[in-house]
Amino acid sequence: MNRNYLLYLLGLSILLLIISIWLYSNSITHNSLHNSTITINNNEISHSHNDDEFHIHADFLVVLNGTIMNFSREEFMSKLHDEQHSYVHLHDMKGNVIHFHKENISLEEFFTSINMVFNQSCFVTHENISYCENTTNDNILQMYVNGSLNENMEQYVANDMDQILIIYGNYTDIEIQEFINLVSDEACIYSMICEDRIPEGGLESSCATGSTCLVDLDFLQ
Repeated sequence: MNRNYLLYLLGLSILLLIISIWLYSNSITHNSLHNSTITINNNEISHSHNDDEFHIHADFLVVLNGTIMNFSREEFMSKLHDEQHSYVHLHDMKGNVIHFHKENISLEEFFTSINMVFNQSCFVTHENISYCENTTNDNILQMYVNGSLNENMEQYVANDMDQILIIYGNYTDIEIQEFINLVSDEACIYSMICEDRIPEGGLESSCATGSTCLVDLDFLQ
């Protein structure tokens, strides 16, 4: 066996090895994009979502007797192996943006998933504190979507980038408008719409439309 032939075999073996490594690397990258795990603020989150699946986001705020309810709490968050709901949830201690992964998910389904009740006349918290309309006071329960009164209440199905205010109490029009102005507008970041607010280079692992439901939120702190 001559020297040139041995060199040819060696070169072919090296080429095949390089091709095998490249194929394996691409396979790992592809899988990681569709079934990812990341640690953010000490919380691991993992979701398997197809790039073309339904995926929208909505900002929301709940005000009960003048007090803004804090949803940025551990018990309301979806984490790895501990999702509150497979298709609608909160992430990463950000309690102002709801993530929807399936069409026709109502607000009632979302609030039920975090042990709350929301209907036409009552809002009941996870601590079983009820805020209900009744004849003994002038408090009313209302919902505003994108600044307009919406009577669908618990049956409402959100659209991408909705700004939803749920409010209980007795307020003037000016006070209601002030609460409407307090509803955040971060859903557009997750939905990759407001490009001027997306960090240069994009989101490292975004829970954004067309990607896995993970996000690096350092830029929102």
